[in-house]
Amino acid sequence: MKNIVFSHYTVKDIEAEPWKETWSSLTSFAEKMASKFEDMGFSIKLRGVVMEDISQDTLMMANMVTVSSPDLGLKETPIENILGLELDFSSCSTCVTPEGTEFPCRTFKDLEGREIQALPEPFFIETALFLTFKAKTSGSGCGCSSDENSCGCGGSCGSEHSGHNHGCSCGCEN
Repeated sequence: MKNIVFSHYTVKDIEAEPWKETWSSLTSFAEKMASKFEDMGFSIKLRGVVMEDISQDTLMMANMVTVSSPDLGLKETPIENILGLELDFSSCSTCVTPEGTEFPCRTFKDLEGREIQALPEPFFIETALFLTFKAKTSGSGCGCSSDENSCGCGGSCGSEHSGHNHGCSCGCEN
């Protein structure tokens, strides 16, 4: 059984509504789809990561969902990199530090162009299906093509990506 791990990042002592909704969608996805993926030889695992420090960096990472699979050669990668979503930040009435300071929430546009802060179940389904399909068709998972200019995970390959020498922007190892 090959593991696919979805990790959801939050910050200690902050109860932002989009974060709760994202976790709820993620757990609902796992409950509904786990047996279907097991039938294909994949195990869906969830991991909640609570960051202790409140800083600009941790607040910007909060509500991020990543996916990883050592079995498929996929390093921990934000799902927006796999799905080709554009990340932005927008105001959120429940995104408030314990001291009362408001901060912007991670935001994406859905297929209809609406801004969304809580990641919906279809994002997780699409990510998992993409990885399992890619693993079944290529025999390994992600990877760069022979010309090293296109990545099997929907990103691009090449040394121009920060700190990666011919690494895929989606996080897969080649």
